[in-house]
Amino acid sequence: RLVEHHKAGLELLARHGHPLKGRVLTDHESGRSDQVVVEWEVDSMAHYESVFEKLMSNAEAARDFGSWEEKLGEMIHYSVAEQWTLH
Repeated sequence: RLVEHHKAGLELLARHGHPLKGRVLTDHESGRSDQVVVEWEVDSMAHYESVFEKLMSNAEAARDFGSWEEKLGEMIHYSVAEQWTLH
């Protein structure tokens, strides 16, 4: 359910004109089990921030994303956020 929800989030961004290259990964019996990892590939953190700033400046997009986030919150039991740079 969580994997499909994250895929729908990527589609939501694209539908509102802010596509991000991303993928959803799941673990296979390693470390904490039942992990879902979401990767978004952006040119810079400024690009990432501008996507969400533009998204939230559109009332319809902000409403859709807010609804998406609310459903997401119901599915998460634990989360960690990391920001990586590819060299």
